[in-house]
Parts: sequence; C-alpha cells; structure tokens
Amino acid sequence: RPILMTSFAFIFGVLPLAIASGPGSEMQNALGIAVVYGMLGVTFFGLIFTPVFYVICRWMAGKLPKAPGKERELPTSFGSTPHDPFDPDGPEPAPAAPRQGDA
Repeated sequence: RPILMTSFAFIFGVLPLAIASGPGSEMQNALGIAVVYGMLGVTFFGLIFTPVFYVICRWMAGKLPKAPGKERELPTSFGSTPHDPFDPDGPEPAPAAPRQGDA
C-alpha cells in the first residue's frame, strides 16, 4: 500500500505536465507522458513481477540437491560455538556477581 500511495502521488504530481497546453507545451507533454506511463509501468511491474520472481526462485532452490553432511557450526563473536538456550544438557550460565547493596 505505501508503494502504491507514493507512486500515485508522484504520477498525479506529474500529470499537469502531461496535460499542459499553451506555448511550449509540446515538450512538456512529451516529457510528462513518458514519465507518467513509465512510472505506471514500473509500479505494476514491480508489484507483480517481484513476488512472482521470489516464488520462482524459492521453488527452484527447493529443487536443487542439498549438500551432504551436518551443517557446520560457526563461531559467535564471543569465540565459542552457539548453543541452544533451551537445551537441558547445555552449559549453565555464570552466576551473577554480587552488587553493591546485596547482602
């Protein structure tokens, strides 16, 4: 919806250029018509083609063979491998350090 609102606001803003009349309006009309129809085409092309292209790419990715073996574990920024926080066999968190006022 925001894409359509922005696109149509731009198109309606350029519309006076496309329907201009008077001296020198031939150049304005040509430019305005090109911009209006170009923006209409790009808007609908983007709204229709982009989701279809995404679905086709996802479908094709599902058809590709998977690499054998287990996924490798990449180190985190802390230098250790990531772990599942809900795993009962996982590492225990370090006890909190006592704070001032805790007695």
